[in-house]
Amino acid sequence: MPDEPLPPVPVTDSGPGSTPVPTKPIVTYSTPIPTQTPEEKPTYSVPPPETDPKSNYRIVYSEKTTYNYNVIPFDYKLQYPPMIVEYSATVPTVTDKKTGTSEYGSKEEYSINVVRPNPRANFKITVYNKENDEEVYVENIEKFSEEKIKGSFKIYSAGDYHIELTGNIATVTTTIKVPPENIIEVNA
Repeated sequence: MPDEPLPPVPVTDSGPGSTPVPTKPIVTYSTPIPTQTPEEKPTYSVPPPETDPKSNYRIVYSEKTTYNYNVIPFDYKLQYPPMIVEYSATVPTVTDKKTGTSEYGSKEEYSINVVRPNPRANFKITVYNKENDEEVYVENIEKFSEEKIKGSFKIYSAGDYHIELTGNIATVTTTIKVPPENIIEVNA
């Protein structure tokens, strides 16, 4: 079937320079999985070689969300890996005023304003194996070191996945891309 052309996917164009987003939902929203105490088991594998970055991945999920102790759970069945998860997070800053007395000269008092990301801000992406509720991958930013953070990771195994996005005091754009062969299988 790889030689057959891809069927058209209805998309919404957000303007010039934007990435088209499918208008028909491809993921299925679901209930969060209760967190279990993970059993430590080392796993070792060699990832497949990188694919051509210009290849035609399809977006199956793309949302900008402001988190306030909320969870966004959904399911996706990945038949042809990899699944690429990208995120871009922005958090508000807090300003701390630090004062002191100079140890030199006239020993005048001074103050310094220190601007840093809100220490209560966090964001977490958890990918579960839907068949046995085991964690497949966790991307956890417990404390932001910068006001803006970008990151990505890949899932290299096919499977039926449950994905949960959680956070607090963070605005995050999360995008999930898969090879186009997955879209054909979903619509077939």
